[in-house]
Amino acid sequence: MKEKVVISLNQKEQLKLEQILTDDDEKEALEFLRKVIKEKIDKANQEGCKPIFEWKTEEPSLLNKMKEKAKNKNQERRQEK
Repeated sequence: MKEKVVISLNQKEQLKLEQILTDDDEKEALEFLRKVIKEKIDKANQEGCKPIFEWKTEEPSLLNKMKEKAKNKNQERRQEK
């Protein structure tokens, strides 16, 4: 589980939320939480590619190898000139 999750609502979801709040509809509020919000949280918590700013540890060794390879390639190009 992530420490923080950002949830975006499309226009339809925003209108639905406003309707729930205006009507003070507890049953609809719970349904909205289960169907919309919970689904978005679950999707955000799925494993997969993460932006570098979300990494909590050192860079993966594969990334370090790729950076080193690119650095060596650039140095070889400079030497050829």
